[in-house]
Amino acid sequence: MTTNNPTISEVLNSLKHEVVFGKGYLCIAKGLGEADPVVLGTANTFFGLTVESCLQMSQMFAAKLYDKTKGAVTVKFLLQEAASQAGMFKYGTSQEVSADIKEAEVRIAGLGTILKSVQDRRNESLAHLDPNTVKDPAGLAKRRQTDVCRPWETV
Repeated sequence: MTTNNPTISEVLNSLKHEVVFGKGYLCIAKGLGEADPVVLGTANTFFGLTVESCLQMSQMFAAKLYDKTKGAVTVKFLLQEAASQAGMFKYGTSQEVSADIKEAEVRIAGLGTILKSVQDRRNESLAHLDPNTVKDPAGLAKRRQTDVCRPWETV
């Protein structure tokens, strides 16, 4: 079975969906994190699980945007498709599109530490259970506190 690549418009729509949902989950977690402790105290388990699950989901959406799985539709895939069609855009010359792609690649490279952290967390506990995480869950919790204590501040 032959699979055609999605159009740039289809890719953009899908990636926008991932961003909207990821930011939505992050905003919910942030809002609950800033909620009145009296309100949170009325249902500690519910609010605690809600915050944790929202943070996990927001990280999964971020991980999907920069996934390294072969064939995955990601931001990198979008940039590659745009580069291969640089002369076909309605509102930019080939040179302008190429310059914008290079600028995006530089900005993404600047996110390296954050993306590595999200990827590690995805691979160690969100999408898979890494044996080291199972053996030492406190180690993951400690790493989580140091690099994602207040993730909304970096958004």
